[in-house]
Amino acid sequence: MLGFTTLCQAQDEKTFFLISNTHLDTQWNWDVKTTITQYVKNTLVDNMALMDKYPDFHLNYEGAIKYMWMKEYYPTQFEQMKQYIQRGQWHVSGMSVDANDVMMSSAESILHSMLYANRFYQKEFGVRGGRDVMLPDCFGFSYALPSLMRHAGQKGFHTAKLAWGSAAYDKLPNFGVWQGVDGSKVYALYKPGAYDAHEEFNKDLTNDADIQNKVNANISESGLPIAVRYVGPRSDRGGALQDNAGKEGENTPYWLNYNAQKQDGAVKVRLTTPDDFFQYMEDHDKGQYKVWNTELPMKVHGVGSYTSWGALKLWNRKNELLADAAEKASSLAYWLGLRNYPSEQLRDAWVRMLWQQHHDGLPGTSILPANDYSYNESYIANRAFAQELSTSVGATAQEMDTQTEGTPIVVYNPLSHERTDIVEGSLYTGRFQSTVRVLDPDGNEVLSQVTGYDFPTRRLHFIFAATVPSLGYAVYEARVGEK
Repeated sequence: MLGFTTLCQAQDEKTFFLISNTHLDTQWNWDVKTTITQYVKNTLVDNMALMDKYPDFHLNYEGAIKYMWMKEYYPTQFEQMKQYIQRGQWHVSGMSVDANDVMMSSAESILHSMLYANRFYQKEFGVRGGRDVMLPDCFGFSYALPSLMRHAGQKGFHTAKLAWGSAAYDKLPNFGVWQGVDGSKVYALYKPGAYDAHEEFNKDLTNDADIQNKVNANISESGLPIAVRYVGPRSDRGGALQDNAGKEGENTPYWLNYNAQKQDGAVKVRLTTPDDFFQYMEDHDKGQYKVWNTELPMKVHGVGSYTSWGALKLWNRKNELLADAAEKASSLAYWLGLRNYPSEQLRDAWVRMLWQQHHDGLPGTSILPANDYSYNESYIANRAFAQELSTSVGATAQEMDTQTEGTPIVVYNPLSHERTDIVEGSLYTGRFQSTVRVLDPDGNEVLSQVTGYDFPTRRLHFIFAATVPSLGYAVYEARVGEK
């Protein structure tokens, strides 16, 4: 380590990396209507004004759903923003639909969030959307996250939240390597400071003693002559840093621009992107980084939400399962040449569902009116997934041999293994019936039970046991009136 430290100091100047961001909770003490009409617009307009005034000012901004709303509600400014992205002042970070909870969201949800964000960014901006996972404000981070990140080609993870009550905070380095459940590794920035810190940066940072001490501490810890911090506006409402020379601590854009241009200090100040920071870590990786090989849970702050507001969590899980079933059924129907794959419909439903997983949504830490919007979006997504599932299963069923003496019932299994389970069924009978027999595809009777009869609709309700192959279909037969 001593040899590496000496080499690193000789080759690289001392550098203070600043990751400029503006954190916007999609919903929290306000609802999404306020987010769209005020906070998204302010974030868009105010930061472009700072970039015009200060050529070295940069911003890293995550959450594809917010970019989607920019395009929908502020198309003129959205087109203007593309110029700042192209010249490198506005960096699209995070590659996710939103800064979502990653403790309850399924693996498929996390990967779909990356997928749909990437496709939107590629289409609109011609950029990937960052090789980072940017979750500054979540309430814990699962052991699976590094594995999913590597699977998606992501390089680094960063958050400010661990300082708010992580069970492991005192054991973590400022930055290092995070290893997932399958052995996959990503770079991690654990201690970048508060995402809305800025007052302390209203000065000449290139000769600041405290920053030099941080650099020296990191030389001892990891062999890198650097320090790294977040910088951003106060609150969780997005927007931009204040540019007010008459207010102490609120002239940060000027000082950031000043420090980025200054060349003769003891420390070089760089307004950087997460991608560039993690690339720096990779370029200097000699195996010296500390490896954290487990999850990153919180012991306080927000953790009680995981057992609260069960309806939000119920709808999320129902939609995750329904989305999976709809995709598989649609893939088979497409492969059989029965219908076009409903890419647009499934994408729209996924995005509606995914932004409900934002870190104050799915956990349930938002105000009640915000939850009402989440329920509504969940209902719409659920209906869309169900429609595509029914249409695709129906298309496939029409091609199957359903010739039976009784009424044929097509059972679909979306799981990747054979499944034996209880199926709920109902049949129109025309008149009251109280019995039914159910036969399997080989003509053998299976366990069944009548659960009721609805007189207004004249439907007999029943359950039966069925076994269906992996990702497959099976035709059962119901004989009403037989014992």
